[in-house]
Amino acid sequence: MAYLRVYLNNALLDQFELTDDTLTIGRARDNDIVLDNPGVSSRHAMVKAKGVGHVLIDRDSTNGTFINNKRIKEQELAFRDEIQIYNFVLKYMPRARLAATEEQGKSSTPTEHAATVEIAISDVNALKKLRRRKKLGQLIHLDQGRQTDRHILRDIHCSLGRARDADIRIGGWFAPKTAAVIVRQHNAYHLIPQKRGKVKINGLPVTAESVLKPGDHISVRGKDYLFQYTSGHGN
Repeated sequence: MAYLRVYLNNALLDQFELTDDTLTIGRARDNDIVLDNPGVSSRHAMVKAKGVGHVLIDRDSTNGTFINNKRIKEQELAFRDEIQIYNFVLKYMPRARLAATEEQGKSSTPTEHAATVEIAISDVNALKKLRRRKKLGQLIHLDQGRQTDRHILRDIHCSLGRARDADIRIGGWFAPKTAAVIVRQHNAYHLIPQKRGKVKINGLPVTAESVLKPGDHISVRGKDYLFQYTSGHGN
């Protein structure tokens, strides 16, 4: 049995067992594998069963489909082939890996109705740069309305609390060791409040997981932060 493992920035996002005759890949929500990025076409590619194996077909995508750094229109897959679609990497593997914690297709900002952003992909170096491309979030500490410290959310998880190993320290005698956790899922950030975290978004108490939007004002145990995206690329 064959599987496709989906990676972004070397992090395993999801994996799919190839049990059907056809599996579609693209930005639109009705695809079997949804890659939520404007650089991915709405109907980007498909995988079709062929004998005991599979063939990958590009569906006239704007930015192309690549196997092992070579642009293809249609090509039979071999195990451990690396498929690159914009900055996503899909690995064609003979077995599954441990289940990923993030679920596919939960981004809060669907873009399938927007036009695909066309980029110039001229060589292998351009492909490698795309693999490293990240839309990183940041928390900007607000002190009486003034922006002070910036915390770039580079990792999958970011914890806020009193614990010594917290990524962002929140002081106070009654502050819990972990007041809140921010988790990156695909190109979105989810804020998960913890017990006694006293978390607010835009002045409203938050008791359940919430997707962060640029410009959101976050309060954790009385400390105020502004959520924004960085403008640069990851390293």
